[in-house]
Amino acid sequence: MAKEFSVAIAIRPFLKDESPSDDLKFSTSSTSQLEILQTTLNFRNVSSTKTTKYLADHLIFDEGQLKQLYETTCKQVLQCAFNGGIGTIFAYGQTNSGKTYTISHICEFLKVDIFTEDIEISVSAIEILGNSATDLVSSDSENPVKILEDRFNKLQILNSSTINLHTIEDFENFMTKTLANRKTSATFKNDQSSRSHAFFRFEFKNSKIPQMEPGVLNIIDLAGSERASKDSMFHSKEQQKESVEINRSLMVLKECILRRSAVEVMDKSGTSTHLHIPYRNSKLTLLLKDAFEMTCMKPCMTLMIATISPVDSDLSATTNTLRYASSLYAAPPRIIPPPDANNPATWTHEQVLSWLREKLSEVDPTLICPTETGIQFCRVGEAEFINRIMVASGQKIGYKRANAVYLALWKEVVDARTRLKKTEKKKWDELQKIKRREDDEYYVRIYETGHDKL
Repeated sequence: MAKEFSVAIAIRPFLKDESPSDDLKFSTSSTSQLEILQTTLNFRNVSSTKTTKYLADHLIFDEGQLKQLYETTCKQVLQCAFNGGIGTIFAYGQTNSGKTYTISHICEFLKVDIFTEDIEISVSAIEILGNSATDLVSSDSENPVKILEDRFNKLQILNSSTINLHTIEDFENFMTKTLANRKTSATFKNDQSSRSHAFFRFEFKNSKIPQMEPGVLNIIDLAGSERASKDSMFHSKEQQKESVEINRSLMVLKECILRRSAVEVMDKSGTSTHLHIPYRNSKLTLLLKDAFEMTCMKPCMTLMIATISPVDSDLSATTNTLRYASSLYAAPPRIIPPPDANNPATWTHEQVLSWLREKLSEVDPTLICPTETGIQFCRVGEAEFINRIMVASGQKIGYKRANAVYLALWKEVVDARTRLKKTEKKKWDELQKIKRREDDEYYVRIYETGHDKL
């Protein structure tokens, strides 16, 4: 069974103005373990070598291994999206570590396999800087892209242009146009540095199975993290502001990665404590909510490609990137709860038909709900819902009764949400009790020892 989270470490080659150092070396003891050997001198001028190990699913040193990553893992992520799930591929690392190069190559491989019989493809592209998002397809800056959640917590992207793809040429033209519109500028580290996050969202609709929810493939080329002391010291005022926004959103992403990797921890009493994943704290992580959210009902596969520099002066940024990548490598899988028979939002198409038969025994339910699942049927607007019933009955059922059926459905939706909120509140209250008990124990120890150095 494919992993929910996969991690690859990509080490870019040395650039023209860079050279290998005897003080920093990379080695591999296996195909899934990267070792960093750092030689240092102490105050007695005695050298010592420190070895740090990082685990990953794939190690990439050249284009051949990048192609192998695509064949073994990226294709699985694509297949997850074809099957109605959520697939995500993103490159993460410091500025000038090869993120755009890596994502560009993956897109080159992807364009050959993305077109499949019976799959309709649409795509959108947005640029994110801080909590502002703009459309990379259209140049209409007066209508910023809005990233929201609907009443069923489904991600909604408004004011974003959607393009239908039919051929490889369509794919290439789309990528060329959108990447040309992306904000870049020359910096101290890179002649053409990305000054924003680029987010590509491919949606796949199966024409043979209309009741299947469309699958989604997210491809993200993140802007690089920058250190004020080195990377941005020669930035213009505008670039420094951009760096602040970039680093702020990446900090939220880092927090989500750490929380997702330790989503359940054991406290001192041995009780499992749930950790909140703050993906709503930035627009970037809100777009990735399905990858981080533990209650997502769809199958999800995520590939994180950690891109690092081989230069010894970038060691602190390299270890920082690898620390977060290794955390996600060990992330526990989510446990998808079974459908709730009392919650219409989790019903299958057959369960919706069964419910309609109970409410309207004299009408063929497939005329009212031809293909939709529960969540899709709940999104049908009130006017359309009532009109479907009246038309299906040949106008024998009037507005009053049709409206009563609509209200009955939504009563079950609201009741299910109320039960869920009560359950969540109960869990939260229990967590607060545990925290208060630990705080009490802490202050008791302070009182008994007579000092606060515990």
